[in-house]
Amino acid sequence: MRLKYNITKEQLYQLYIIENRTTKECAKFFECSNGLIRLKIKEYEVYKPKYLQNTCKKFNIMKEKLYQLYIIENKTRKECAEFFGCSDPLIKQKIRKYGLQKPKHLQSKNVERKETLYCENCGSSFIVSRFRATNKKWKLRFCSHSCSSEFRYLGEDHKRAVLNSIAARRRCRIRDAFDETADQQKINEIYCKAKQLTEETGISYEVDHIIPISKGGKHHEDNLQIITMSENRKKHNKIIEN
Repeated sequence: MRLKYNITKEQLYQLYIIENRTTKECAKFFECSNGLIRLKIKEYEVYKPKYLQNTCKKFNIMKEKLYQLYIIENKTRKECAEFFGCSDPLIKQKIRKYGLQKPKHLQSKNVERKETLYCENCGSSFIVSRFRATNKKWKLRFCSHSCSSEFRYLGEDHKRAVLNSIAARRRCRIRDAFDETADQQKINEIYCKAKQLTEETGISYEVDHIIPISKGGKHHEDNLQIITMSENRKKHNKIIEN
């Protein structure tokens, strides 16, 4: 059987020990995978001494240089990573290792990297990240949920029209789910009983479909139950088995 990769012990020793190359560089030389090089290192027992292992670090991130960039020049971790040509998590690890922490007056300067927007409803300013200020899809327009709802409120007539539209869609679904064997008089009695309970107790009661219409339930007296409004909201369109 012909060997695909002819990796001899002498060649691997020359590259890995004498020239002090990494396993990735050796794999590139032999045009094989990094895992195969590691297997050959174990097979041939070609291990680097400690003084070579210390010099084999790809990123030489010194404490003094990181302090200069991160503290003195007040650069972000991402900018430091771009400078050293490494990843952001590695910079974060080195910052923790060296015990580097920005003072408060430098942390406040990082606010300048964010954007200031103005609420379309109340006009007050609020600070967001650059992404939420520049991205068309995720750009923020309001400073709070209350301002968002107030801005979209177009009067009671518009609100009533929206509610009527929702009720009309529900009536259409009920009409499609209406069972011919259902007794309309009994259904009306159930709705009247729910209204009566609300008036007597002061707690809002509603008529709920045990098997929701959206899940294939029918508008039948056997599929109706009277529960409180809070229970109905929690139930939503779920099927709760007793």
